[in-house]
Amino acid sequence: QPTGGVGFQPQLGGYGGGGWESTSGSMDGGGGPPEPSEGMRKRNLSASWKLSQTLLGEGEEDEPPILEELGINFSHIVSKTRAVLWPRRSKLDQEVIDDSDFAGPLIFCFALAAVLLLKGKVQFSYIYVVFVTGLLALWAVLNLMSMKGIDIYRTASVLGYCLLPIVLLAALSLPLDLTGAWGALFVPLTVFWCSNAAALFFVIILQADDQRWLLLYPVMLFYTGFALITIF
Repeated sequence: QPTGGVGFQPQLGGYGGGGWESTSGSMDGGGGPPEPSEGMRKRNLSASWKLSQTLLGEGEEDEPPILEELGINFSHIVSKTRAVLWPRRSKLDQEVIDDSDFAGPLIFCFALAAVLLLKGKVQFSYIYVVFVTGLLALWAVLNLMSMKGIDIYRTASVLGYCLLPIVLLAALSLPLDLTGAWGALFVPLTVFWCSNAAALFFVIILQADDQRWLLLYPVMLFYTGFALITIF
């Protein structure tokens, strides 16, 4: 039977497979959590690596990426963003057009709000109200103008992606005063840029090539609201 605390060396359970050895004499009143063993560190590193592989779709061959199951496809986001920056029908893939994801629109909406916040303008509620109101109105108009029709999710995705030039306009308003001559130049150009890109998406989705300029008008009203929020 041990008579003192110095010679007694209990084995603290095999946590992490390695376990720790502690002498009661070395517990100098602190009693903090024991350091993980080398085996535990390796297992944590391996688990983190497997998680990243699963997210990117580099795990099992028959297992789809988690981000893809959540509806987040980075290649489609990049393709749609490029199509908005340079709207050309020949560069649009039907699979990308049919993908009604919300990742890109959410990013651009938050980016617009963040840029306006740098100007001291808290416009989160205005962006939300204008987007939702315009979305419902445009969704109704598009379905009335076309026999094929379009669902509200794809309408929101297209309108959100084509908001990117407005974000660039908001960033441009930081060094420039857009309420004067610069605004007279850049605001109409940006609104037409957004509207032209959105109209191109809607024409392809609705298969209404003869109605492109007719679709351009209500879409232009939608983005004019965001332009007004940006400059005033």
